[in-house]
Amino acid sequence: MMLTKRTAFIAMLLLTFCFSLLYAGDGKKLRKQSAKIVKKVERAATGTAEAYSYIYGALGKVEESQKLEQITKELKVKDEVDTDKLEKMMETVLKLGAALEKIDLAKEEISEEGKGKLGMSIVSMTVATNLYNEATEESKKLLPKAEKALKGLSGFSAMKEAGPIKDAIGNCKWVGETAPPQMKQLATAMKKVTGYAKENGIPLPTKEQISKKAAEL
Repeated sequence: MMLTKRTAFIAMLLLTFCFSLLYAGDGKKLRKQSAKIVKKVERAATGTAEAYSYIYGALGKVEESQKLEQITKELKVKDEVDTDKLEKMMETVLKLGAALEKIDLAKEEISEEGKGKLGMSIVSMTVATNLYNEATEESKKLLPKAEKALKGLSGFSAMKEAGPIKDAIGNCKWVGETAPPQMKQLATAMKKVTGYAKENGIPLPTKEQISKKAAEL
């Protein structure tokens, strides 16, 4: 009888161990996927800052343009993403973007060089919009997978995988909270600048220009 109980106990341990192996690496995989999504948001923020810098430059507002240019340079550094730092920069970009919403481009005196900068801003805004859309959709798909994986943990797998999976969940939720305001403002800026471009003969970006910019960010 004792042997039976011992055998059953060992079998249970083996079963638990084998079950945990099924989840082995899931946490790291999910965290890695979520980190790529956050990186995509950083690239989108870079494109947004760059675009707004061009717009302010076209308007002759040097201080704002240089401030956004500096943010662009900092965001382009290929380090691991610090979401707290990134979020603060995104807030700054959002504030400077809000000020642009109050400006009527039709009433501004914009030079030919300035019009060229507006054309470049459209390229950056297009790429940023695409990246934000992709990041948002990817985070929406990944979040339920990560939450399901967390609920399915038990035994050894819970000890090993819970932390990374929670990181993945946190990253997905962060994207869901921070991206929408940027996307909404970008849409407004894009409509304004694109409208001005059409009325003033500024060429809209080609697919080649957009692809090139996407590779740069």
